[in-house]
Amino acid sequence: MRRKPAKPKPVPRGKPLPGSSLLVVDLGNSETVIGLFTGERLTSHWRVGSVKRTADEVALLVRSLTGREPGDPPAARSVLCSVVPTATRDFALALENITGRPPLVVDQ
Repeated sequence: MRRKPAKPKPVPRGKPLPGSSLLVVDLGNSETVIGLFTGERLTSHWRVGSVKRTADEVALLVRSLTGREPGDPPAARSVLCSVVPTATRDFALALENITGRPPLVVDQ
């Protein structure tokens, strides 16, 4: 009797645990991928279109996707990978606003 392969567990949505979370952004020319890690585990991720946004708009977008409110404890760290030099600064400012510290920026 053959067993069915195990179904992958759904990715839980919700607020990450403060202090052990990592907010990551991969900023591309056509798409931006935003993810939350708790420890080494990817707990949530989103894919949005890459359009011109201000730092305030980016912060609002990330907070709305992650369910974070401005008064919530910040994620511990953030990483920004970008191939869009004109948008890197605004995303870096937004991530600093959300986490309270500058992100590690990986670019060119």
